Amino acid sequence: MKNIGENVVRIEAEALRALADRIAGSMAAAFQRAVDLMFCCAGRVVVTGMGKSGLIARKIAATLSSTGTPALYLHPVEALHGDLGMVVRGDVVLALSASGETEEILALLATIKRLRVPLIAMTGDELCGGRLARALPPAAFDCPSGTTSDAGAPSLSRGFCETRWGS
Repeated sequence: MKNIGENVVRIEAEALRALADRIAGSMAAAFQRAVDLMFCCAGRVVVTGMGKSGLIARKIAATLSSTGTPALYLHPVEALHGDLGMVVRGDVVLALSASGETEEILALLATIKRLRVPLIAMTGDELCGGRLARALPPAAFDCPSGTTSDAGAPSLSRGFCETRWGS
């Protein structure tokens, strides 16, 4: 009992080391594309998620906002009942779903596609990302700095994928 705090910190530190290894390795390209999309965003980063993923999404939106990146949290159910007007061209959507199968998130895809808003999906499914990742078309995005990235097929690497729904 007396070393519980120490053990928790060591477990979390090991998880961060493993994440750093994945970011530098197998998911490097997908992670960099996601960072580029958010960095080049002309509007706001709209973060969404349901349940525990929603709590994490709120924290990400708050952290982005407090560090100078315009961001907001969009509850997926509220979005389906009228709040999707908060998402406009120039924004980037960051969708979190542990399974990649969250119905409320999947229901947002049609509108996100219609708005041609870039989408970054973060899932906990390392193999396929669930239906959220499989629903994404081939990806490409432009950066206001003038660079363009053609990402080819939907890019999923250890839970990251991104897309832009055409020009």
